[in-house]
Amino acid sequence: MTSSIRRLAAFSALAVPSPAPAARSSGARSSSATARAFGFADRAGSLEPGKDADVVVWSGVPFEPLSQPKAIFIKGEEQPLTSRQLQLRGRHKTLNAAYPPEYR
Repeated sequence: MTSSIRRLAAFSALAVPSPAPAARSSGARSSSATARAFGFADRAGSLEPGKDADVVVWSGVPFEPLSQPKAIFIKGEEQPLTSRQLQLRGRHKTLNAAYPPEYR
């Protein structure tokens, strides 16, 4: 990923008013304008076939502390919402359970 594409997310986030109205897709307008400004609108900036697209579906307004991602797509492929921390928490949640095989 080029540095211009990495900057796209940062500049798009700054362009979104806070709090963003729920009825409009706030990120789409700023992403396409930013992609045109940086000269890679042919590869990114909008949801079209053949373009690189990373999309996060939020439970509420993005950048609000209580909003959580409901779905994440990177280059069109859905990503799991689990993390190593969640896996470890689930594994060690019951304190009286037997040790996992890795620790025997």
